[in-house]
Amino acid sequence: DPAEALRFLADHEVALVICDYRMPGMSGLDVLEKLPRPVPYYLVTGELEIPAPDGVIEVLEKPFPLQRLVEIARKYLD
Repeated sequence: DPAEALRFLADHEVALVICDYRMPGMSGLDVLEKLPRPVPYYLVTGELEIPAPDGVIEVLEKPFPLQRLVEIARKYLD
């Protein structure tokens, strides 16, 4: 739930956000615009081929290998 995620992000520091593009109520780009503070942001989509918009480090097109998520997580969480 994107609204719940934004409430969580308002109260907690996170190292990374990986967000789906299409969600109920708002898009992943809407979430990006409403972030309370800058955070590394990856967008996941299975519907469109788009370049990474401002603020998005990379657009991950579904399907993608699980290893790619591991690489991203290690980059920010190690």
